[in-house]
Amino acid sequence: MDNKVVIPEDAVAITTVDQFAQYLYAWHDHHVALCEHMLDIPEGSSVNSVINDVDEGIIELSGDMRKAFRAGITFALSQLGTLPFKDLPDPESADEQPDTTPKH
Repeated sequence: MDNKVVIPEDAVAITTVDQFAQYLYAWHDHHVALCEHMLDIPEGSSVNSVINDVDEGIIELSGDMRKAFRAGITFALSQLGTLPFKDLPDPESADEQPDTTPKH
């Protein structure tokens, strides 16, 4: 069995914890917004279903199929949850942040 790690071409080298947190927050925010948008998909809309890279074809989201779709999106949102930290300051504007170093 080959356990070789394949790095995608568009991968970004993360060198600091702050950079990691910024990327994580942006990824999370994007996916939550996308899921929230999909909750409002209108009755009768069609989507292309792809599961494990297999094209399952077009599905019309009406009746019970739309309810199941919305239940799946709601589950995805529950799994994404809320990140345990707030917006972090932009590292480029760190010079503008107040000095919080303890004074002795």
